[in-house]
Amino acid sequence: MVDELNAGVPETVAMKIGGWKTRSVFIRCSIVATKDIQNAMNALEKNDGTLMEPDAELAQR
Repeated sequence: MVDELNAGVPETVAMKIGGWKTRSVFIRCSIVATKDIQNAMNALEKNDGTLMEPDAELAQR
C-alpha cells in the first residue's frame, strides 16, 4: 500500500487493489515512514520558515 501511494496511485485505487472497504481501516493500516515525516516537516519549514523538530518517539522508529 505504501509503495502504491508513494508511486502516486490514488487512495481509492489502492483501497480497491488491497481489498479495503472503508477508508478508516485503510488509514489504520497505513504505515508512515520516519523519512516521510521528515520530508513533510522540511516542506513546511520551506513554506513558512518555521523550524520544526521531529518527535523523539518517532525518530526512534
